[in-house]
Amino acid sequence: MAEMPGEEVEVPCTNAMRLIGTVVLPGELEQSLAAIVGTDKKAGLHRGGAEVEGSRIRSIQSDSVILQTKAGFCRLAMFEVAGAPQRPVRKAAPRPGKDAKSARRPDADRNAGLNQEELDQGIEKVNDTNYNISRAMLNKVLDNAGRLIGIAAVAPKMEGGRSVGMEIRGVRPNTLLTKLGIHTGDILERVNGAPLTSTDAALGAYTTLRTGDKFNLSIRRGGKSMIINYNLQ
Repeated sequence: MAEMPGEEVEVPCTNAMRLIGTVVLPGELEQSLAAIVGTDKKAGLHRGGAEVEGSRIRSIQSDSVILQTKAGFCRLAMFEVAGAPQRPVRKAAPRPGKDAKSARRPDADRNAGLNQEELDQGIEKVNDTNYNISRAMLNKVLDNAGRLIGIAAVAPKMEGGRSVGMEIRGVRPNTLLTKLGIHTGDILERVNGAPLTSTDAALGAYTTLRTGDKFNLSIRRGGKSMIINYNLQ
């Protein structure tokens, strides 16, 4: 499906959905992701072109998505709530320094909505490649799927013209990913043996985490492959 030029739509969406995060691959609508809280108050990750509660995602931008509804096209802007005063669609670029720093997304955090106590009690490191994880903690993270976007920068890793996995950058010390044994520069290649070569595969991996009692990640670090095992309790 062709991506619609997002700047052409200024009509705000009037439904009860909320946009809380995006991952944008320029020119790749179906490989971009939008984290949307539906009318059931649950967050979900959706690819460009997917249908969400009767509307189809026609464009994904850094701060908004364009939805095609039965009535036409509308813009669902980041963090806006139906019934609240509408903010201008086009915002001036922040000036360098303090203004740019204050423009960071308010919902982005490095712990996917978990507090320090939940992190400390929910993750037990057995050794460098084996961890015990609280199922309750994992479910909380999955229920707030939009917050996963803020924990690090993730982009497809291309080698020889093809995707070999997802490269992880921006991992900070003492946060969720470091407690799970993930480092900046790691290339996440597989989840439970399934290749992680596209956002489609990433969504599939997200679904499998809901049901199993354990999972593993195949990671390439510094040119060497390793497997990290997680046991859910």
